[in-house]
Order: sequence, then C-alpha cells, then structure tokens
Amino acid sequence: MPSHARKKAARLTVGAVITLFALIDIGVAAGASAAPMADPSAPANESASSATSAAAPAAAAQVPAARPKADSVDTASYYRIINQSSGKCLTPWGTGDGTAVTQVVCNANDANQWWLLDTGSVGTISNYGTGKCLDLWGNIAADAQLVFTWSCYGANSQRWRPVNAGGQYFELHPYYTDKCLDLASSSGSDGAIIQQWGCHAFNNNQHWWLG
Repeated sequence: MPSHARKKAARLTVGAVITLFALIDIGVAAGASAAPMADPSAPANESASSATSAAAPAAAAQVPAARPKADSVDTASYYRIINQSSGKCLTPWGTGDGTAVTQVVCNANDANQWWLLDTGSVGTISNYGTGKCLDLWGNIAADAQLVFTWSCYGANSQRWRPVNAGGQYFELHPYYTDKCLDLASSSGSDGAIIQQWGCHAFNNNQHWWLG
C-alpha cells in the first residue's frame, strides 16, 4: 500500500476509536440519567422488586385501604380474610366461575384479596376483584367439601355466618351446614386447600381475622 494510503487509513482508524469512546461515554451518561426511580406509592414494608413487579394488579391504586383487626363486621367495608394459623390471605385462584379459593401471602395491592362480608347475621361474602361470591361446593354437609367462587345469585351455598371466636378472630360458618371455613392440614403454603370442616374450639385453622 502506498505511504499516503497507509496514513489515511491510520487517521480513519484513530478517528473511529475516538468516535467509539465518545458514543460509550454518551451511553453511560444516558443510562445513568434513565435509572428507574422508586415508586412513591409502594407500601413501605414491601421490597422494591415487589413494588415494581409487572404482575402487580392493574387496580392496585383502587383497592381498599389496609385496616387494623376488626372485632365486629362492618357490612359496608371490605376486609382481607387472614388465617390465624398461616397468616396468609383468602384468595381466589382465578376470576371465573368455579375458581378454587386458596390462601396466598397477603398483598394489600391485590384486589382479589379483599372481601365484602355483606352478612348481617347470614349473607354473602363477595370478592372485590372478581365480584363473585364465596360458595360451598355442592352445598354438601360432608367434611372436606371445597369452597370456590361463583357469580352471586343468592343461593344457600353462598350464605355465611360470622361467629366471634374470641378476641378479634372469627369463624365463618356456611349457612346450610354450620361447619367452619378451614385451612386444610395447617398448611403454610400458597395454594393450600380451603374447605369446610366440623368446628373445633381453639382450632387456629378455622380462625380468621379481618383487616
């Protein structure tokens, strides 16, 4: 290669290196300025990862405010229904009719964990997120019958009676069977079975607090 061509190629190479470093500097600066900010609406006791999770419910800003344990039922208020044994929240596993009801780690921003106990003495327990009612499968009296959610239509299988179990805990009795809403096997797992079972005093599986 002629000497003048070699000099031109060298100048181009040096220029390309300088340009590359300039682009890197610009990218670093842009990346630093684009760092995500903390979500000011996230609860203080939740991790940053859970506060910014893409799985957060779309209606997070509209869910009811968290509240202390209730010692009586306000039929105009929504509550989370929390098991004494596990400390987890009663939650439908989906949104359709026939969806199993289970327990999941409580998240105040999850609309499906809020329930309206429009019970008076006996009445429905409807879900804030889905609008569906807590329902005893088949309205059958046997132990281990499952509960699920179904469109509200006033059937006896959707009627429940809250009974104060002492302190700020309640038993939830299906109207037809008068047994207790029960966490199977004292499970601490998400997705555990929620069922009806004969009521037993001092059974934490059957005690729920409203908050």
